[in-house]
Amino acid sequence: MTKTPVGIAATLGDYYIFVMWIGNLMIPGRAVLAPMAGVTDIVFRRLCRRFGAAIVYSEFLSTDGLVFNTMSQEHKLALADDEHPVAYQLFGSRVETFAAAARQLADFNPDMIDLNFGCPVKKVVGKNGGAAILKDLDLMARIVREACGAVPLPVTVKMRAGWDHDHLVYQEAALAAVAEGAKAVTLHARTRIDGYETAARWAYIADLKSALKVPVIGNGDVETPEDACAMLEQTGCDAVMVGRGALGRPWIFAQINHYLETGDLLPEPALPDRICVAWRHLCDKLADSKNDPGVVRLMRKQMAAYVKGWPDGHALKAQLMSAIDPPQIREAFADYLSGHADLPTADGDGWISEYIDLDRDWLPRATVMDGSR
Repeated sequence: MTKTPVGIAATLGDYYIFVMWIGNLMIPGRAVLAPMAGVTDIVFRRLCRRFGAAIVYSEFLSTDGLVFNTMSQEHKLALADDEHPVAYQLFGSRVETFAAAARQLADFNPDMIDLNFGCPVKKVVGKNGGAAILKDLDLMARIVREACGAVPLPVTVKMRAGWDHDHLVYQEAALAAVAEGAKAVTLHARTRIDGYETAARWAYIADLKSALKVPVIGNGDVETPEDACAMLEQTGCDAVMVGRGALGRPWIFAQINHYLETGDLLPEPALPDRICVAWRHLCDKLADSKNDPGVVRLMRKQMAAYVKGWPDGHALKAQLMSAIDPPQIREAFADYLSGHADLPTADGDGWISEYIDLDRDWLPRATVMDGSR
């Protein structure tokens, strides 16, 4: 298969293999970023694209909110030139609002429209949206038909395996969606009742892949490059979707791509580099919000995600979760590094800076790697 350098990560010498067409859209890679409420805004999407995510998805968008202008969602609609291919994801429960919302969103020039039939959150399923639609496959089919007919873009669906294990409908639902025009199906290999607590059942993905002729994207428990490779090998799916595994680790896409391409694992970035990526994330968010002082509060959880599992990380997390301005975030990170001078600082060999520019000048001098500046 021909290897062609494309996209943002080509400067590192990594190559994507063109493995998947979604309608007329060519996808240069096999690891995609999952839509996540409060996470996959334009800033995080662009960051993940820099690290090689093959597709990025917006936060969830309410069809009723868009059509009736009852929710403030404008901040979720902005797209950047360097984040394509990008998809908007819609949730709702009414056929007519799915079609109207898709038409609205097409004006913003996304590459795809994705329909959410998998969200397990109570306030969504309580209004017959998300995974609740899997209880009414006729409704689901009509939604897909009308959305596909409303826009000239590829329309895709993301679903769970069913409402519960007594009602596993993923194959029937997917076949119906494809029959109505869906160009790809993402399967989160859990039921709604499972939430996120039980292990994803990848056998469902393999089963679905054998039944469909359109691309199947597997979702559930992909947190490492080895997980991504295992899912692809065990299920035959066309791509893997990474959600929680990317929280505080947007570089996971570079690691997955490198592992699939070479069979070698890129090391985890050194702690100073991880901190610099977190700082870059925050600074980009501040710039996008025109320095809105409330951004730091909104970003607390994401900052804390970057330090998950670190030695003595509980105190640092507490500082981050109480910060109210950027200097407090920066001070918390600098103090942590100064107090942990014995920790390895070069385990990542500085490779991460070959994907994005990092500002290391503010770090405690002893923690900066000689070969990474």
